[in-house]
Amino acid sequence: MWPKHEIVTPQAVGSRTFVSPPPLSGMTYPEVLDHNHDFNGSHSHFESVSATWKVAHMVQAIATTMENEPKPKFAILAKVDSITYTVVVNGILRAGYEVFLVSTRLSAPVVAEMLQKKGTTHVFVSEDPAMQTVLQGAQQILQQGSICQLKMPIFEEIFSKDIVKRPPMVLPSLDDTSIILHSSGSTSTPKLIPYTFRSFSIMGIYPYLSSMDHCMIIGWHVLPMFHIMGVFSMAIAAWTGATVAVYPPQTPPMVSTPDTALSHVIYTKAQAAIYPPVILQTLMDTKPEETISVLKNLRLVVYGGGPLNQAVGEALHKQKVTLGQIYGSTEVMSVAHMLPTPLPGEAWYWVHAHKGTRIHFRDLGDGTHEPVYMESEWHRNNVNNSEVDGVLGFASSDVVLRHPTLANSFRVMGRVDDQIVLSNGEKINPTALEWIFINDPHIAQVVSFGHGRPHGGVIIQPKPEFILDGRDSAKLREFKGLIAATVQKVNDYVPTHSRVMPEMIIITSPDRSFLMTSKDVPHRGTALKLYAADIDAAYNAFELSPEIRFAPPAEWTVYTTLEFIRSVVRSVVDADLQDDGDLFQHGCDSLRASWIRNVLASAVGKEHVNAVPRQFVYEYPTIAGLASALCTIVSGEPKSCPTGMTTAEFRAIELEKLVGDHSSNYSNYKGTRPLPDEKVFVITGTTGGLGSRLLHQLLADPTVKRVYALNRRSAAGHSLLTVHTRGFKERGLDHDALEVAVNVGRVHLVVADAGSPDLGIDYELYQELASSATHIIHNAWPVNFNYAIETFKPAIKRVRSLVDLALRSVFLKPPAFLFISSVSVVRNGTHSTPETYIDDVHSVVGFGYAESKWVAESILRHAAEATPLRPVSVRVGQLTGGENGHWNASDWVPSIVQSSVSLRCLPNWGGGILHLVHPRPVAWSMILAALNELLNLPIVTSTEWIRLLELENGDSSAVSQLPALKILDFVRDAVGARADGGSTVDGANLDSSFAQQISKTLHNMAPLTSSDVRSWVSYWRTVGLSDI
Repeated sequence: MWPKHEIVTPQAVGSRTFVSPPPLSGMTYPEVLDHNHDFNGSHSHFESVSATWKVAHMVQAIATTMENEPKPKFAILAKVDSITYTVVVNGILRAGYEVFLVSTRLSAPVVAEMLQKKGTTHVFVSEDPAMQTVLQGAQQILQQGSICQLKMPIFEEIFSKDIVKRPPMVLPSLDDTSIILHSSGSTSTPKLIPYTFRSFSIMGIYPYLSSMDHCMIIGWHVLPMFHIMGVFSMAIAAWTGATVAVYPPQTPPMVSTPDTALSHVIYTKAQAAIYPPVILQTLMDTKPEETISVLKNLRLVVYGGGPLNQAVGEALHKQKVTLGQIYGSTEVMSVAHMLPTPLPGEAWYWVHAHKGTRIHFRDLGDGTHEPVYMESEWHRNNVNNSEVDGVLGFASSDVVLRHPTLANSFRVMGRVDDQIVLSNGEKINPTALEWIFINDPHIAQVVSFGHGRPHGGVIIQPKPEFILDGRDSAKLREFKGLIAATVQKVNDYVPTHSRVMPEMIIITSPDRSFLMTSKDVPHRGTALKLYAADIDAAYNAFELSPEIRFAPPAEWTVYTTLEFIRSVVRSVVDADLQDDGDLFQHGCDSLRASWIRNVLASAVGKEHVNAVPRQFVYEYPTIAGLASALCTIVSGEPKSCPTGMTTAEFRAIELEKLVGDHSSNYSNYKGTRPLPDEKVFVITGTTGGLGSRLLHQLLADPTVKRVYALNRRSAAGHSLLTVHTRGFKERGLDHDALEVAVNVGRVHLVVADAGSPDLGIDYELYQELASSATHIIHNAWPVNFNYAIETFKPAIKRVRSLVDLALRSVFLKPPAFLFISSVSVVRNGTHSTPETYIDDVHSVVGFGYAESKWVAESILRHAAEATPLRPVSVRVGQLTGGENGHWNASDWVPSIVQSSVSLRCLPNWGGGILHLVHPRPVAWSMILAALNELLNLPIVTSTEWIRLLELENGDSSAVSQLPALKILDFVRDAVGARADGGSTVDGANLDSSFAQQISKTLHNMAPLTSSDVRSWVSYWRTVGLSDI
């Protein structure tokens, strides 16, 4: 039976699209989901119920395979977008099963222990490397295969227009377990905290006990879905019609930053927003005026999970930003209103408990109290650890100061158990990490700090034989070296938010030893006061000029910069991270991103520190990207030249050496079999524009028996079939034919790394390729005009790997080998360039992309001279939109068009040619005239256009509207602006006569027309290029 309670504020009053489920009817969450499908299908949020049903069918199908086994227990360990996560949770619950939500921040041993303790049978895990590594580690601990690993669905797989039947309802009771959460994990092992369906209902009904109608758009962008706040969003949306605004669904999920947290509140037209305190503090530190302008227009700004800096709170309050504090815990759910209405005349920092909460305040004897949250007929705690007058309750361990007049209002001051609450809401329990430190033979005592700060640290008192003068920096470094292994052991053990960075280690001075208690442990409060100035200095050092454990390069060259970045990044990212691997897909979080940025900013010195923005690591989330960007910041052009040698001369020598490194030690060709009549293709890079069309053409050729499409694993977590199907659909190609070809085995989509030994595939498959391939097309190549040649080295290595594959063929002649090169190889030519190899390396120096293609061509040239292989390099010019106008909006021409819209003018590139290898090229003036007609923009000289673009170069927020800023150097070079407003965009005059002889399609190609331009613009508008 569900006890009655006074309804203070009915929800969704006046809504035309939402009919509230009866709040006190005792309906369980699965029933409420179906209610919302039946009555609220047009209300934003509940179009997802069909997707929920789809997941429920999938889960029930899994369960039917376990008829003679115990009821399955599911868990989720996944980095996916909030919408997908919510739907999968709902689908499991709707199918009639409980689900354990596992934090993505825990180590493999902790995850293993929790899964075993819960009796988990199936885990939905995302395909990103970090989560795969954690689960694989847990599986090894538990015994491989003891838990069934399931692929976490992605958004596109569960949201479709297909009609989904209502799955059978497995009606739970209110006291059945629904979800299982866990405590923060700052202690040795997180505690499992089960939530019943009654708990779910209580969370959904809380708003009815408040003074605010929650049926509005609430910005919920920053909060993880495996957290209690994520579960709150599901319940509140279901019972009140609240629209939960989150980041758009994408794989990998968008990394939340203060900037995105603010901007997406605007994009989603939120009326209220919930933020951890650290987000508000960062926004007020970096962009106070913009932050206040946005937040003061919201009905309410809610913070919770940790203390908000007093100065920040006062500044927001003074500017009429309506602040409210949510307060609660996983054990007892919410104590305060979800959207608390501030009381007139009261300070912003008070917590006001709602009417459904019964609190016993345990007197701590110093004017403060510990709240104990009591059970009642209406409210049930998820965990109880105390009893008062025969009634069960949960002692919170919080230290609060009670309001002088309001009985159920208070201000949180700290923790009874000294647990440290960071400003981002994460908790550090010092006991676990201090215990590890104390076991170091060099350390006598440790005190942790960090309350209200973005991350924690420790004060270490050495043992008597190691006591040192804190002013001796050399001795300090030496001592920190002695305990480095222990610091690493701590960081391997604790959750990521509890890790200790080197700058946050303070060593005590002999004249300020810890005051010890009667239990022979440091008096924590006294120690923190004694070292308050040192703690402030440590945080300032972290922000402004962190200690550099890694000596910056004596000279900032491409090579030295890359090595430096590798050592910095790999010291804090727990993965065997490759140069082009995404840091955030390999375990990097906001703390480590901040630390990396601060190390780099300090290393470049005061002269360049302002050129390394706070978002530097987010903007360049790979080692290669960071290295290239940092090298450019320091020197303008990466270079390191011997005395008397120019940069171009030295670069040319480096390129020739790179060719030589990959042009020797070929295996003897031993093929003996006659070539078959049917063709078997090995092709790389079939997910992009050209690759998709090449694969499409091979499918249409009846003489092609089989295609092996080699691609790297999707960093976004998609299957290769999903990626290919999406690419075919976007480009108007026959995706049904592709899926049929995959299903019947005519197309094999192979996850490979052509730069690894034997292409990174298993021995049997490699032998299959060597014994069947008649043709090899190498199309895969990084396309980024900002990369230096160093970043392309893995791609160059892949060329040699494919040469080795061709030379292991079993046929009389090696496979036909086609390499997709680029006309950028001849970009510096001044005369008609024939279709031959380029001998002069100096012609490509200065542009990393062109340099890399020249190196690849030269490697193939050497292979042709030394082996029976006869490779052909095809220099492809600028590819435009396909039949449906699809032209990647991130390419350089669309970037210039979008930037032109923002600059309100188009650049006149004189008589330049756009299609350099088109047999019937058209002048840029034709393209310009069509764009002018479509966009109604004035035409200015290329010099003036670049000048206007450069005026915006210092504004990092302008990049979204002016994407040409990201390739500014390339634009300057490609446009070749001169004082007279002319242009060298036509560049080299390429001879394509031989290509036309062997390709009738190329020879008969019609010139571009204004209708092609209209098709491109139409496509760019459909994909959201702003204002085009």
